[in-house]
Amino acid sequence: MNYLLHGLEALGEPYVVAGTAVPDWLRVVGRRVEPSFAVQAGEPLPLAGISRGVELHFRADRRFHSAPEFQATCRRVSARLRSEWPQDPRFRASFYAHILVEILLDAEVIARNPETLDRYYESLESVDDVLLVAWAAGRAIEGGADLARIARRFIDERFLATYDEDEGVAQAVARVGRRARLPDLPKTFARLVSAIRRDVSEHSDELFRCAGVRVESLRAGS
Repeated sequence: MNYLLHGLEALGEPYVVAGTAVPDWLRVVGRRVEPSFAVQAGEPLPLAGISRGVELHFRADRRFHSAPEFQATCRRVSARLRSEWPQDPRFRASFYAHILVEILLDAEVIARNPETLDRYYESLESVDDVLLVAWAAGRAIEGGADLARIARRFIDERFLATYDEDEGVAQAVARVGRRARLPDLPKTFARLVSAIRRDVSEHSDELFRCAGVRVESLRAGS
């Protein structure tokens, strides 16, 4: 699951929303939170919110990634990508398919209810960077200052808003590939996004249910 889908059910709880993004923010700076993460008793309320969000992130990923519907969609997308570049052994079609499906589900959320994106960023904007640093310190995770810096850049850049454009999606996928030290994507990658977007959209209701998202909550005005 990508950023927006992870935080969707916690909108209105800023520190929980931030917690759902923390594992991905930490990966940007080369740090990790263990999937066995558990909330600690007695944490101050904002820090407990971050902890709860991190826990929700891993719980949702375990459920979603094991769902047959998600796996089937990734296989279709992977086959489509591989058919375009069959001669390039460095191209990890399955890796990119996984990332692409998750990003395009965020795009589907935004297409159905554009207000959701504003509510998501409004939640994050109210989070105190100092508390992100304090949370990391309390968890003995190095790079708390980097975590706060990445969070602020994420909020300021608002790159999730580019997901309605095929080039914006391609750039987001390329960023993940660079962090994984993979070769650059083919220059023609973006032209495939439109067709794959349609595939993901057609199966989005079942994928949302696998993610634990109430489909009716995605209607505009909800």
